[in-house]
Amino acid sequence: MSLLNMDKYTEALTAIHEAIRIDPDESDYYVVESGIHIEQKNWQAALDAAKQGLVIDPEDVRCNNLQAMALTKLGRKE
Repeated sequence: MSLLNMDKYTEALTAIHEAIRIDPDESDYYVVESGIHIEQKNWQAALDAAKQGLVIDPEDVRCNNLQAMALTKLGRKE
């Protein structure tokens, strides 16, 4: 991953963390955060964000899908 890409991910994470700080009860924000972590291949952080979104909305299909992707990448297919 190039430094330019890392800077873009850092900026994106900073922005989404600010959105979460302002409105922590919006599951869409955790979808975005998890997706950023998926792009970075940071599977545990992706899983953690998806799980947080599911705490807010247990039926959020996107959070469920991101959780499944992260679990698969972590070797936890159960």
